Formats: sequence, C-alpha cells, structure tokens
Amino acid sequence: MFLSGHAVASFEGLERHGLLAALMPETAAALRSNRSGALRRMVLQGLAGTDARVAADEPVSPAFLFALLLWPAYCRALAGLQAQGMQLEEAQRRAADRVTLHQVQTIALPKRFSLPMQEIWLLQSRFSSRQRKRVFRLLAHPRFRAAYDFLVLRLAASESHCRRRRVLAGGAAQFGRCPGRQPRRLRRDRRRGRLGWRAAPPPPPPPARVRRRLRMNTPVRACIGLGANLGEAAATVAAAFPALAGLPGSRLLASSRLYRTPAWGRTDQPDFVNAAVVLETSLPPLELLDALLRIERDAGRVRGGEGTRWGPRVLDLDLLLYGDQVLDLPGLQVPHPYLHQRAFVLVPLAEIAPGAAIPGLGTVADALAAVDPAGVEVLQPA
Repeated sequence: MFLSGHAVASFEGLERHGLLAALMPETAAALRSNRSGALRRMVLQGLAGTDARVAADEPVSPAFLFALLLWPAYCRALAGLQAQGMQLEEAQRRAADRVTLHQVQTIALPKRFSLPMQEIWLLQSRFSSRQRKRVFRLLAHPRFRAAYDFLVLRLAASESHCRRRRVLAGGAAQFGRCPGRQPRRLRRDRRRGRLGWRAAPPPPPPPARVRRRLRMNTPVRACIGLGANLGEAAATVAAAFPALAGLPGSRLLASSRLYRTPAWGRTDQPDFVNAAVVLETSLPPLELLDALLRIERDAGRVRGGEGTRWGPRVLDLDLLLYGDQVLDLPGLQVPHPYLHQRAFVLVPLAEIAPGAAIPGLGTVADALAAVDPAGVEVLQPA
C-alpha cells in the first residue's frame, strides 16, 4: 500500500475511513492527541518522500517506513514513561519495545524491520552529543544514514525542532554527508587521507579461533520451553529437567511448575504438559540446539514420525531465548518466532523469568499481558 507510489493518498484514505485506528491504533491515538499537528506533518512529509523515491525508481526501506508510521506512537509512549519519572535511556527502550509489542497484534512486523526501526528511534537522542568519541561511534553505526535522514524529517516537520536545529545537528550530523563547517581536526585528517566520508573502520576482529574460545567461555542465560502430550507426558517433562541440568558447561538456574495447556495450532489432539527452564550455559547456540535434540531422542522422539506440524509430541524442547541475541541460522531462529503469541510458553516462562527481554518485543511479562492465558492451568501432582 505505502510502496505503490500513493503513500500519502493511502494514509489519508485510512484516516478518512477510520481504518488507521484499526491497523495502527497507537499511532492513530497519538495523532489525535498531538495538538500542534507536527507529528502528522512529519508522517505526511515522509510519505511524500516515499512517493518521490518510488516515482524515481529508488529503493525504499520498509524499516524506515515503519519507523515513520509508528513514530507518533513511540513519542506518546516515551512521554508517558518520562512523566512517571523513568530515566531517558530506559524510557526510550521501554517505549520502543511497548510500541512494537502492541503493533504486532494487528500487523505483521518481522524482526528484520522492527529491530532497525527501533535503532533509528534510539539514535535520535545521540545526535545532540558533541563528544568526539560518541560522534565517531555514531558515524560508524550501520543505521547512521537512516537515522540522520529521520532527524532531518523531524526538523522539517516541527517548528520547535527547527529552533533546536543548531544543537541537534551540531554534532555528528554536521560532518556526515551534510553541508556545513567541519571541525578543524577532521578537516586536517581528511586532507591527510586519514578519513573518508565515514568514520575510520573499527580494528579488525580477533582470529576466528580466539572468538570461538571467548564465546565458549562467556556464560549466557538461555530460556528453554518444554512440552509433551504423548505417553506419560508429565513424567517425561519432569525427567528432562535433570537432563538439561547435566548439559556440559551448563547450570540450571530455574525451572517452572508443570502446566496443563490446550493444544495450539492443531486442536484434535490431547492436552499438553508444558514447562520452562532458565539455563546458564557456555554452549554456542547451535551446540545447545544439538544437545536439546539429543535429549528429545533419548526420550523416544522421532522427528518427522509424529504427524504434521504442531502435532503430538513425546517431548519437545524449544530454545526460546539465548541471552539478548537475535539469531537466524539454519534450523534455528531466536527468539522463537511464535514466543510472543503462545500463552502456553509465556505463562511458565513468566513464572521464572518475567523480566527476560524478547529482543524487539519487550519483556516476557509484557508479551504475556498481550495474550489470553485461558486454559493454561497448573498441573496438580498426582
């Protein structure tokens, strides 16, 4: 819709027919409460730029487009958190996660878009810094160009922002690809060929062997979901706890109670028994996944032999979270792609790790508050 060359007309049509409130409720509410109209002007100017780029056959970033459309919601959430006395940095992260979590309830927002979107938002406050090291770190950030373009859009849309143009653009922005006088040291370095138009590249990473050794020796908190609905399901899940605790380089930090939960995805099967554990492990993610699959096989599971997707399971072990990492590897996606939608995973996980961060979506407790936990019950011991 917004990439067809008619983004402005599409947005105005959604507003006119009351559909914006259904698709982007947080943005619609923020625009209604913004008396100056600056946020709406910014959105329309950004969409006009999108139309111009489409007409010129130039690429358009979906992450930038989402950042633009959800910016009013982010500003409103941020103002609310700061009014509660929360420090700016923490409020920014919480607001970004909260807006993303609410938005995925109505529109699909893949992490490949939501994470860059949040980076664009969080970089905005860093443009006011004039400290040399921070400026160069900002210039080297992979989202610098998108974040700077976003800043320019903010300045163009808001008179109050325009009054602050000199402060906001006086740091990193003044010597990116933008016109303006550059610091003497930077001009001298450019003449001597020490810098291109981007910051000097970071030092080379350590050799692969050293990187692997460091990663192995640094413990990470991993969250694992357990489930079963074939045979003695409760006994199978309970027996998996010591098996997980015995993994090499790992330590069991917490385990939840057992829960009886209705089947998800396919309802023509027995109820499941679910639980969750938190491990501290030095195993890399793929090695940890292999270890989980071995525990499944030892319990009698034969993958591919238990029916279709979301069918009955002798034992299912899912790697839900691996620290704060986002992984897209062959056979492994972390965070688990359905984690934020499944009450049967979130309820036991929230029992032992409510504050665990789901990158791009807030905390486990935030995700649980957005789903219906009906039918998830603590399993009473026999």
